[in-house]
Amino acid sequence: MKLQRGSLSSWHVFAVLGWLYLIQGIPYGLQDKFIPLQLRAHGLDYSRVGLMKAVLVPWVSKGLWAPLLQLYGNRKLWLFAALLLLSLTAAAGSTLDVTEDLTSIACVLLVLNVGCAVQDVVVDGLAMLLLDQHNLGLVNSLQVVLYKVGSLAGGGGLMLVLSLWSWQVCLLLLSAVYLCSAVWAATLSLPG
Repeated sequence: MKLQRGSLSSWHVFAVLGWLYLIQGIPYGLQDKFIPLQLRAHGLDYSRVGLMKAVLVPWVSKGLWAPLLQLYGNRKLWLFAALLLLSLTAAAGSTLDVTEDLTSIACVLLVLNVGCAVQDVVVDGLAMLLLDQHNLGLVNSLQVVLYKVGSLAGGGGLMLVLSLWSWQVCLLLLSAVYLCSAVWAATLSLPG
């Protein structure tokens, strides 16, 4: 599918961007709801659980490194790399015990946040290139809503999966979502 301004209807572009915004929110739900609930259920105190918020550093520092993404490489490569990183990191996280290896879980969450922050920069740049000025407000609303839906999927959705299967299955499913998204993104013809 060739994506460039005017090549597809705005709704097709919204669908592509919307999916990318949705899956970008999943790790936030994972770190904000799913993992803290697991840690508290296994007796970890609030201060140790609260330290997990430090993994948000990639988002806080995004303004410092985001311009480099525009200068080096292209959007398709950065998007593919971010999604592949998310897939591999989720797969690696599936091998950990969420209650026993807090440092490794924090590292997994940190890398997931790096991947999502890179994805955010790329997708926002694509929105600017693919949409007319009058559609940017709508896509911004789409971004906020679908990021929240992704966050709900990463929190409550994974809790539902956990009630049926295991931590490992939860993370392997997440890995599969990102891997399929990476393969799909590789087929897109993206500008810039």
